[in-house]
Amino acid sequence: MLKHVFDSDGLKQPISKTDQDFIRFTAINDFIERKHVIQTYIQHHPSTPVSSLIVIMNYISVPMTIEVVVASSSQWERDCQKEEMEDFYKQAKENEGQFAIIQVLVRDGMADVDFADVKWKRMRTAAFQFLLLLPLLS
Repeated sequence: MLKHVFDSDGLKQPISKTDQDFIRFTAINDFIERKHVIQTYIQHHPSTPVSSLIVIMNYISVPMTIEVVVASSSQWERDCQKEEMEDFYKQAKENEGQFAIIQVLVRDGMADVDFADVKWKRMRTAAFQFLLLLPLLS
């Protein structure tokens, strides 16, 4: 479930349907491939309900990193992000232990850089982020 995409300044940005599908496909496949690792990370929070955890899949770093954090420690600066998170939290809580809330971070593309009359492409440091709700059960 991909809803909103934001740049580092907190502005909702358009992202093509093709890009959305590719990011979703990649994140879901990586989630499935690493589900046993993610479940081990979740077990590091034995007193926290799974519905109160967020799995962060960070594609900004190479290789991609995975981290599991308590949702209350996450900062949601925009109201629509808070609303989306609350919606996912409600769905996950209603089905406790069956779904994981996933935050996916991806680089927002390339920027043109002029250097000595030569155009270079470089990666921007900003990131798009979006949330997914994925099943934990096999």
